[in-house]
Amino acid sequence: MIKIDQNFAKRFENNYVRAPGQDPVAITGTADPVEGMPVCMSGRVTGYHCGTVGFVDIDTIPLWPSRFTVNICGLGGDSGGAVLSGTTALGIAVRSNKAIEGTCDSATVPEVTATPITNVLAGTPGLKIRTN
Repeated sequence: MIKIDQNFAKRFENNYVRAPGQDPVAITGTADPVEGMPVCMSGRVTGYHCGTVGFVDIDTIPLWPSRFTVNICGLGGDSGGAVLSGTTALGIAVRSNKAIEGTCDSATVPEVTATPITNVLAGTPGLKIRTN
């Protein structure tokens, strides 16, 4: 989480997720991830691409409980990217099994781990998602 400098606050007064090559996605709410759910991710490096939710409530990283995975390729620099289902915010990308490889072109099945947005909101009183 970051505190926005008031000189730049106007830049953050919208509910859009960047989707290069198409119109920005307007967020209408939040939801919890469900295995098999269709999702898209907006990554700074890999752009906007889609897949499905893999596992939910994984605890493979002790410092980050209750994560979920998506079968989307993420690379170094994509962390912090929005994970969506339609116009619903699901989570924030935190790591990828492809980040070390540095490429999405390998035999390893791509997987991004994300933190559920509902956990972020519950753990940060006063934080909210702008919606249409």
